[in-house]
Amino acid sequence: MDTNNLVIYLPFDSDINDLCGGTWTATGNPSIVDGALNLDGSSYLERDGGITLGGQDFTIRIYVNPSSDNNGTAFDISDDEDGLALYNLPQGLNHIELDYVHAEQKFYQFLNGY
Repeated sequence: MDTNNLVIYLPFDSDINDLCGGTWTATGNPSIVDGALNLDGSSYLERDGGITLGGQDFTIRIYVNPSSDNNGTAFDISDDEDGLALYNLPQGLNHIELDYVHAEQKFYQFLNGY
């Protein structure tokens, strides 16, 4: 995988190391299980110092596989002024892609290809 233009790359091979050099703080009891991050409902990861993208377009791709129907926040991007969160994801593997277009100041959200 070409990581030249990546800001964050967390493969979850056996730990929570960011191959792009970022430092992450784990809260609660997150664990790595079969190459996936396992969060127990009260655990989360936070990137130290946040992320500055310099007014550029960007894409976030994640796969989320809730073990039961989710009645809370599955994914959250936020700062002091604004944010985006995905709630109530169905059980099973979900492919989430968030495309941000800086010129429009807008997120486009795709869940499972839609």
